[in-house]
This record gives sequence, structure tokens and C-alpha cells, in this order.
Amino acid sequence: GPVRVSGSAGTGKTIVAIHRAVRLANRNSDAQVLLTTFSKPLAQALTRKLEVLAEISGEAIDRVEVATLNQAAITLFTRWYRQPNLATSSQVRAAIADARKAGLAERLTESFLFEEWDELVDAWGVDSSDEYARLPRIGRKTRLGSVQREEAWAVFAFVRNRLADRGLITLAQVYRSLCEGLATGRPTPFTHIVVDEAQDLSVAQVRFLAAISKLRADAAFLCGDIGQR
Repeated sequence: GPVRVSGSAGTGKTIVAIHRAVRLANRNSDAQVLLTTFSKPLAQALTRKLEVLAEISGEAIDRVEVATLNQAAITLFTRWYRQPNLATSSQVRAAIADARKAGLAERLTESFLFEEWDELVDAWGVDSSDEYARLPRIGRKTRLGSVQREEAWAVFAFVRNRLADRGLITLAQVYRSLCEGLATGRPTPFTHIVVDEAQDLSVAQVRFLAAISKLRADAAFLCGDIGQR
């Protein structure tokens, strides 16, 4: 089944992840393993360690692909749909600023609205005012009453429309589209995903991994320091 390996820094989680990826590739003739993490430097480090393992053990690594999870997701989205035109943080902030200039949520700051969009609304795929009104805001320091949520949602609706009008998509929306594609049976280029530094996964990424996990029992293997999550 799916596995989570947890431990503090220096306990060997990365080495476990690399051995797991190679084991999966060698044990299953049809396996295509994605060994992944959250940043390019870490992915490059995984590649070097994987090459060392192959050199000293003689194990084949040709069915193991190393990439950041975002790289893999964008590649898959492009294969299934199109090349995504990703929205930048600056474009989202500009849309929020324009919404406030139009008189929306003037009592809430732009920085607060951006964090609310980034950490909750976009991350969880909230697409209606009713859903936002029911959304738990655990960990957010500023409390919002029902009226304030209505005001904030007017801004988020403005942002969603602005991005859609300009053909822009966020990374969280990329992952949601991939989940929808998996649910309809679209084929994936990998059978297993082994994740290093899993504590840095976003909500959208975790949901994508959950969707992958439904394809086969041992598809997901996550290594991370949950004390840093």
C-alpha cells in the first residue's frame, strides 16, 4: 500500500527513497517510476545519488525518471491538454489591487487577500462563495465574519475572472485538472511516485498524489520530516 517514511534531518530518508525507486523499477517490468521532490537543486542531487547507486550496485535505473513534481505535472498537463500559461504571483497581486481600486473589500489589505487566495482559496480549489463561507481557516491569524468573507470572495471572484479572461492558470489549477483527468481514465507516463521532502508538498500536490494512489496500491511512497510540515 501507500507508504510514509518520516524522520528528522540526516536520518537517511533520501537514501531510502532512492533505493525504493530503484527497487520498484527492477521488480516490475512495466514500472515507470517518478522520483521527485519540490526544487530543482534537490532533484539534481537525487539524480547524482541515483547514478552513484547504479554505479556501485549495477542496478538499472532506466525506468526511473527524476524531476520536480511541478515539472512532471506541467509536462503531463501539456501532454493531456496544452502548454499552460501560468499565472505569476505578480499578476495575482495586480488583480487583487485592481479589485480593491474598484471598491471591493476595501477594509482588507492586499497582502492579506493574496495570502488568503494563495493558502486557501486557490490551494483548495474553492469555486463559490458558499464553499468559501464553509471553509475552515485553521492556522490563519485573522478571523473573518460572514460579511467579511462575502467581501473577500468578491475579490477572489474578480481574480478568477481576470485570470480566465487572460488565459492564465495557476499551478494549483494545473493539479486539479490532472486529478480530473485521472478520474476519467487518462493514461499517466508513470506507475509509481516516490517523493523526497514530502513535508513541503502543497495541498494541490497531495491531492494529485492521492489520485495517483487510486491507480494501484503501491503507487505512492513519501519520505519527509513531518516536524517541518
